[in-house]
Amino acid sequence: MILLSQHEPHIGRTEQGWKIIAATVTGAMHERKGEPGQDAYAVGVDQGLLVAVVCDGAGSAVLGGEGARLCSQLVVEGLLEIQGELTEAFVKERIVLCIDRARRSVMKFGELKEYAATLVGLIAHREMGWFFHIGDGAGVAFGADQAQTVTKPENGTYINETYFFTDGDWQNHLRITAFGSAEALILMSDGVTSFAMLPYSVGVDDRFTAPVFRYLRETDPEQSGRALSGTLGCENARKVSDDDKTFLYVERMPE
Repeated sequence: MILLSQHEPHIGRTEQGWKIIAATVTGAMHERKGEPGQDAYAVGVDQGLLVAVVCDGAGSAVLGGEGARLCSQLVVEGLLEIQGELTEAFVKERIVLCIDRARRSVMKFGELKEYAATLVGLIAHREMGWFFHIGDGAGVAFGADQAQTVTKPENGTYINETYFFTDGDWQNHLRITAFGSAEALILMSDGVTSFAMLPYSVGVDDRFTAPVFRYLRETDPEQSGRALSGTLGCENARKVSDDDKTFLYVERMPE
């Protein structure tokens, strides 16, 4: 099992047939207040099985950033322990079990609501995979024919309302979406969806993703991680959204 640290501001690695590039930057909103970012990500691989999670701590929660870090790491670690055939029923059962385990672990430190965070993740091998999602943010799988499978953000009645892994009715808002063999996969927090996704999150906005994908595919992974971090933190991105921004890109390497 290889767990890549979610505490790194950016990573670029090739592991067990997957090219993995991720970056997270603190938004201007938190910088102005002298606060750390509330986003976190974790990603790991084990015998070709890839698990990745992006979490966004709730701004209204005192320890939302810590909740995001704990949730992302604990869920990835739990899902990497999967042994045996990955049937849809088995994977769904394990996803629920791992999120519940993360909730119980967080409860040891304090009240769940103080650690509120959204969650968007994926588990994949070469043949197929699944997104799992609570709250906003988004994930996209790209097939060989460029078809897109999207897991969309879920917001509440009001524009700033969403759902968290710490909610009492979290299972009612857990969405699991299957996808086939994917050439590339992305996960992002809501600070990125405003310029990376089309309206209503029906798919990606090629004005952002096309040049970014081309660079990530053609460039050394470590250099790509640094460049992605710079892109998310650039002035144009900050003008579109002053929220924290996390973007995780995974590409399946040729056998």
